[in-house]
Amino acid sequence: MLRLYCEALLGIALLSTPAAAQQRPEVARRRVERLPDSLVRRLLGPHLARDERLELPGFAGPFGPGLRTVLALTKTGVDTAGFRIGENSAFRGLALVDSGGSRRVFRLPVLSDQPWIASQIVAVLFEDVDADSVLEVVVIATYITGFGRQGAVPFFSNAVLDWVGGEYIHRPDIERDIENLETAAAVRRVLRARRR
Repeated sequence: MLRLYCEALLGIALLSTPAAAQQRPEVARRRVERLPDSLVRRLLGPHLARDERLELPGFAGPFGPGLRTVLALTKTGVDTAGFRIGENSAFRGLALVDSGGSRRVFRLPVLSDQPWIASQIVAVLFEDVDADSVLEVVVIATYITGFGRQGAVPFFSNAVLDWVGGEYIHRPDIERDIENLETAAAVRRVLRARRR
């Protein structure tokens, strides 16, 4: 339904799900697509706060209450040109869920509750870490403290978000294992080892 809405809205065709995946729900459930930046801006842009901007790309997939949730991360505490406003900036995100023609936008929690300055999203992974058939959102991100001799040196602080009870929540039990890892490959190794 969401794909049809997106196609009708912009007059373009999104990547189609292969027929085999449509017949086997466990395959379709895991399909994640990168969306065109213009589509993400059109769908989620109107829901941004005044001091928030999209951190593209955006994705569509089964990370939330539906099989076709549209998700994009955002950076708060910045103006439209990307310059910081105030003392801190943070990463968070938006998710658009289309269920039976009814659309709803969910705000993702701030990825780090520390008073750091958000620097860069290095990678976004989608993994079924807890074997519940819903993909968790794994974000590899860097931050700076902004003070002291090392204040401008980026460091990693990664986050794992899970859809539980009608909202996206942090998974600190998983975040502890990947907190300072710097590459997607390293994070995937740890997450796969947890599933064994």
